[in-house]
Order: sequence, then C-alpha cells, then structure tokens
Amino acid sequence: MKCVSKNSEVKIIKLSSFSEAERAIVLTRSKTDILDIAGKISPILKDIKLNGNKALIKYIRKFDGAEFDSPKDIEVKQPEIQEAYKTIPPQLLKTIRRCIRNVNKFAKTQLAKEYYVQIEPGLIAGRRVVPIDIAGLYVPGGKAVYPSVMVMLAATARAAGVKNIIVCTPSKDGKLDPATLVAADLCGVDKIFKIGGVQAIAAMAFGTETVPKVDVIAGPGGPYVSAAQKLLREEVRIDFPPGPSEGMVLADTTANPRFVAADMLQEAEHGPDSAGIVVTDSMEFAEKVRKEAVELLEKLPEPRKGYVKENLRKYSCIIVAETFGDAIDFVNEYAPEHLQITCKNARQVLKRIKNAGTVCVGEYSPMSVGNFIAGPNAVLPTGGDAKFISGVSVDTFLKKPTVEIVSKKGLGRLRKDIACISDFEGFPTHTYSVDVRFEKKRRC
Repeated sequence: MKCVSKNSEVKIIKLSSFSEAERAIVLTRSKTDILDIAGKISPILKDIKLNGNKALIKYIRKFDGAEFDSPKDIEVKQPEIQEAYKTIPPQLLKTIRRCIRNVNKFAKTQLAKEYYVQIEPGLIAGRRVVPIDIAGLYVPGGKAVYPSVMVMLAATARAAGVKNIIVCTPSKDGKLDPATLVAADLCGVDKIFKIGGVQAIAAMAFGTETVPKVDVIAGPGGPYVSAAQKLLREEVRIDFPPGPSEGMVLADTTANPRFVAADMLQEAEHGPDSAGIVVTDSMEFAEKVRKEAVELLEKLPEPRKGYVKENLRKYSCIIVAETFGDAIDFVNEYAPEHLQITCKNARQVLKRIKNAGTVCVGEYSPMSVGNFIAGPNAVLPTGGDAKFISGVSVDTFLKKPTVEIVSKKGLGRLRKDIACISDFEGFPTHTYSVDVRFEKKRRC
C-alpha cells in the first residue's frame, strides 16, 4: 500500500491512492475462503458424525490438548461451578451480573409479538413467535477467556425463551475459566462442555452420545470454527459465522486524536488477523492520530502489542479521504463490525450509515461499552457481512411460523381465484382441495 506517513508502523493512506488490489486487501481483510479450509476439516466433521464420542475425545486430545478418561468428563459438573463462585473476585461477579441485566433488558425489547390480522372478510392471517427447542453456543477460549461472550449469547437465548441451552468452550488442561462458568450459570445454561474448535461445532451439529444435537449454533471463533459453521449449515441453523474482530472510527477534525487512537487499537488488540481503521478527511488530523497510536502501541503489554503490530502490517491503517462524504461512502463499503462515529453532528451522520454491525455514536461511546455492558449484542458480522446481515439477537433463537385461518364463507369468496391460478400452474388437486369442501355430502 502507498503509505504517506514516515512511520511505517502505523500507516496513513490516501483513499484516492488505493489501487484496486490494495483496496481489495483492506475490504476483504482476514475473511477466510471456505475452500481453503474445507479439505482439512471435512474429515473431522465426517468422523464425528459417524463415530460420535470416540472421535470427539480423539480430537479434543489432539487440538485442545486436554485428556479425559471418559466422555462423561467433558461435561462440567455442579461442584466445578460452585467452586468457580468462590474463585472470582466479588467486583467481577457484580460486573457480570450487571452485564447480564443490561443484555437481558435490551434483548427483551427485541421480542416480536404474535399477531393476527383480517386480510379480508373470512380470511385471517397471523404470525406466531416460537423459541428454538435447543440452542448450542460456542464461546472461544484460545488467546483469552471471554465471560462477556458467554453473557451475550446465553442471556440473549434465555430472553428469547429457549428452554435448553448448551455451551461448548475449550478447556486448558481440562479446566475452564471460573468467570465464564459463573456467567453461564447466572444465565441459566443447562449444560457446559469442555470442547473447542471444529470438533465442538460438529458435536453440536450432529449430536453424540454425550453432546445433544442442537437446532441452532451461535458464537464466534477462529477461521476453522467459522469454516465448520459454514459447512454445517445444512445440518443446523447458523445465521452467520463471526470472524476476527474489527473496528473502524469515522472522525473529523473536531474529534480528540487520543480518543480516536485508542478506539483504533481497541479491536486490533484482539488478534493478529483483527483490524483497526480510522477514516477521516484531514491529513493533519490523521498525523495527530498516528502519533497518539504509536505512543499507545508501545505501552501495550504482550501479546497484545504483537497482535496489533501484526495486523498493522496487514489490515489496520489510517485512511484519508478527499471529503467527509467520501469517508462515509468508504465506511459503508467496508461494512465494519464495530463503527465509532466521532465528529460534528454525529447523530446526523449516523443516518447516512447503512452498513455496520453496531454503531457507537459520540465522543463518550467507545466500542468497549458495547463490547461488554451496553445491552446490544457484541457478537456481530465481520468481513463485510454487515452489508446483508445483523448480529446475534433474540431472532437468532426464534422461529416465526405464519398462520392462516379461513371460514367457509371466506373460502367461498376466494374459491374462483384459487382455481384460476392453480389451474393455470397445472395443479388440479389444489383446485379440488377447495371444491371438495363445497360438494354436497354423499350418502353412505
């Protein structure tokens, strides 16, 4: 990429200087082509489908590095949960409770109501709202532990009315993070399994002797987890497979460059394939942000510093557009997972944003608020998928079957038109199924 900054660690790039290839790299970021991974994981999926627990234990040992004497040992027992409550600090427990309360409150506002409407005399149509029977949640645990992800998924599923919730999350030496266990328990999770990666997705999709088959799988993961979710969409409902975290800041010269630099690096610190991008219309402001970002980067502890330096070489940068309108257009083209708007008339600018997983508006709405405690779900589409899909919500865990209620008089009024279209399309039994209801009763 053509960098106009003297500092190579945090790049400043003019939007007008992007070649098609360079633009494609930024827009595609680390989104994985399923074809690159399918051949590697398909045998694992097939093995677990055919051999259940036997294959599952094999892959847990191989990829999670955990040894279990029996398949029964992969399920968390109640004493482990009770011990977890004794382990976590009181303030963390209080914080988790608050996160759950806020996520639950917002999720319940999303619940659609069952309704019925008279379309015409004698014809009523409606829609029911029915929770999925059993939900499978995936909470990652590779580079870090994520009780916040547990809250986002489990509290939302419970608010949707799901009666059976199971969770898979990788263990370290057969043990799970206490805070994640407590979060699961407080959200009312029914079963927790110490399984990570592709094998976890396969176990929930197919079911094994120990892990129930679920109706929906939700939750983020690495490239292999995402690929497994894509491959198993015919076995189980998967709305979208979230990829590496990404954050974008849309800012003008009224913004605080230190705040913007912090917001830029916030999502970038998740991992080497994450992305943090600032889009502005001022080169002078971009230089101020770059300076703040360099200083902040040096203060980061490892491994976060290493993660940010890696994605700064690949996907993270500061982009300078010719006009603020051009900057907004690029935001919509990029369709970020998290978008921070810090500019004059930010709420007016919000109306021009079409594509984003979530939008944090104003100087005092950093992405970290939404990541943990604001209420809206932080499990969001990545890799540009925000152009056509939204993040996890109660809808992830709901079905909405429609209903038709027709009276005899109503059917009589529709009879001629039903026959007209069904005869035209060549379905005589469709016509007869109506006509038979108006035949005179036959004598036995």
